[in-house]
Amino acid sequence: MHKRRAVFQFTTKTDLKVKVYRIKPQDAENLVHLFEHLSGPSRYQRFHEPLTNPDPVLIWQTAQRMATVDPKAGVAWIAFADLPGEPHAPVAGARYMRLSQRNTAEVSIAVRDDLQRQGIGAQLLQHLARHARNNGVQYLTGTFSTGNRAVWRLVREAPFKSTTTVYGAETEFFINLEQPAEGPPLEIKKSNEQLLDRLNSTKESDMAVDIITTLRLNNGQELRVRAKGPDDTARIAELLQQGSPEKRLERAEVALRSPAEAALAEATRLAQLGPAEGSVWLAFADLPGQPDSLVASGRFMRCSPDEGEMSVVVRDDVQGQGIGGKMLYFVLDQARAMGVKRMTSCFASDNEAVWQILSYSPYHVTWQPRGHQVEIVVYLQAHSHGSPSLN
Repeated sequence: MHKRRAVFQFTTKTDLKVKVYRIKPQDAENLVHLFEHLSGPSRYQRFHEPLTNPDPVLIWQTAQRMATVDPKAGVAWIAFADLPGEPHAPVAGARYMRLSQRNTAEVSIAVRDDLQRQGIGAQLLQHLARHARNNGVQYLTGTFSTGNRAVWRLVREAPFKSTTTVYGAETEFFINLEQPAEGPPLEIKKSNEQLLDRLNSTKESDMAVDIITTLRLNNGQELRVRAKGPDDTARIAELLQQGSPEKRLERAEVALRSPAEAALAEATRLAQLGPAEGSVWLAFADLPGQPDSLVASGRFMRCSPDEGEMSVVVRDDVQGQGIGGKMLYFVLDQARAMGVKRMTSCFASDNEAVWQILSYSPYHVTWQPRGHQVEIVVYLQAHSHGSPSLN
């Protein structure tokens, strides 16, 4: 191994020196070693199968296949580092394989569990993207588990324009190597980093404004969701005036101002919301004669590192199309990926739409009548076992 020439090398956040090599057939053994250092959840997120007790023969055959890459089909790399008691240990792998459309390639990256969150995946993705772009690839795509916080981070921090589409438990990403990302301002990045430090580097911060997630409604309509930006105050205020309070999922407040004044005050507060306080997402759709219209919003405010309070608002004229349900579970999934364990909210007791949406919740939900409203608690770490239960 010492005679091989590294094509790329870097130093991690913990000063670990990593060397990256083009993969060769003899690396099959190293891929097996890397696989053995992936936990059950990591294996599932990478291979979409539990693989808790895999057939050794199957693993070896898969490693041999992955170590033998036709240059016309794609490129693969394997990374090594000197670990305590493990000199020149395989720590990560990356590859891209061209699809039938030759300008598009499917990408995959795996980092052993004990070395995650050190920037290894990000470094490999950037190296892979540069190589792919220099060899005629314009788009990178891939599928990952929606709850995989590491991949959300990779896609968000990629230096290229990215979009994501959530399909329930799985999310598809699409990276355009010809279009640079419009990253958030430096002060937002610093605020995100401070938030991650306060949460022991285990929680995700808000998604960058330029990351767009596409949700598909039952009628085939496309719903484009992105994080709120600094210039969205007017649009949010308009949305809040077009969504009746009694049709929202949020804690009711005593009205002390006119609807317009209340909407502007709330929109200003949400537009200025920092990553440490919560997250706000906006949903856009192409309506007849109204392209790229803001039709809904979803947000949560942190009450503590483990608990949040959420709100979903949908324009009255687009009610009944499934937008509220898509936004609700998008917010819950994102909050869960950010480390939130419990989410609270309220809705009007006669709001049949919310009752129906919650009846299909994949998370355990409890509810408690509070006058004309119903208070709910969604437990993001517990799966549903039927309809919401009474506290």
